[in-house]
Amino acid sequence: MGTSVASPTILKQNSGASKIGTASGDDLQTKLDSLAAADSALSDAIGDEETARAAADSALSDAIGDEETAREAADSALADSIAALDSAKQDNLVSGDNIKTINGESLLGSEDIEIKPLGEVVAVNTLSGDGVSEFSLSSDYDYFEIVIYGLAGSGSTTYLVAQLSSDDGATWRSDLQYMRLEVASSSASVNNATSQSNIQLLSSQFSSSSLASGKLVILSPGPSGTRTFFSFSAYSHDRNQYGGGYTAGDATVDKVRIAPGAGTFSGTMVLKGYKNE
Repeated sequence: MGTSVASPTILKQNSGASKIGTASGDDLQTKLDSLAAADSALSDAIGDEETARAAADSALSDAIGDEETAREAADSALADSIAALDSAKQDNLVSGDNIKTINGESLLGSEDIEIKPLGEVVAVNTLSGDGVSEFSLSSDYDYFEIVIYGLAGSGSTTYLVAQLSSDDGATWRSDLQYMRLEVASSSASVNNATSQSNIQLLSSQFSSSSLASGKLVILSPGPSGTRTFFSFSAYSHDRNQYGGGYTAGDATVDKVRIAPGAGTFSGTMVLKGYKNE
């Protein structure tokens, strides 16, 4: 009897234990499945992160490569620019070497360079009728030039002369030696004049529409005890005249007179003084 009574209780307990064990196994499996799913998700996430990291590393590498390429291109362009500037630049200026001087004076530096005019106008005179035009030659200059322009004459025979003085016009020298070449449209002649009291600058027949011009250069005043040299040229409508000469005696010329030798004249004369410095 005792054995028969106890068996159902054990079966119940066993049955209950079986039921409890079965429920616990399901929960464990579920948890295992969840863990497996979580592990798979984590693995996928790690894989995605690695993929993303690899992609980022690749993009960074490409960016670095592009930056290096751009830097190399910029360096090359800069080097080309520097080479072009170096080739085109002006060398350092060296006076008398790659930059000229003016009268031996360097153009480099901050100071001003005085540019002296080529000749200074000393006086301007007008010749009219049978009047004369006189110029004083100052010792401030080394030589002189008298420029004659707009010269008109009248009369069947006209000529213009110049006289030289060494005593400020008190007397006029009569020791002038010169040679004169006259060239006309169909002829030419040479005259050798000695011991003359004047220089025949221009001879021609003039009308109001026939103008002439000329120039007289006087290399005076010079050192004492030396001759005074001169040259002249004149141009008219029908002939040109050229010549040059000197004073036979040693003297400094200090005055010049220009006047008609025959006929009458009108025109302008400019005296210019020059210095050798």
